Amino acid sequence: MEFFKGFNPEKEIDKTLVIMYFLESRRGIKNITTKDISEGFREVREKTPKNVADKIQLLHKKGLITPVGMVDNLKGWMITRSGLNYLEELKNEGKK
Repeated sequence: MEFFKGFNPEKEIDKTLVIMYFLESRRGIKNITTKDISEGFREVREKTPKNVADKIQLLHKKGLITPVGMVDNLKGWMITRSGLNYLEELKNEGKK
């Protein structure tokens, strides 16, 4: 939860990306699924978006994440370099 608060994300799409970053960097999950993200929202006590897959598609369209394979019949995702740069900007904004 403290990790999440450090970014102070306001939009659902930003919250989704921060949760993905936590799962990738702190939990070591390399192929993040919608199921992983939904569980992440519950962990940080945030309302899970009605359509997590929609948030994933928006992140993908922006080039912030990329598909990396299948996990339990679900598409796995990974944060791109652009996504990491965006997270850095988000974290810096959250400190202001």
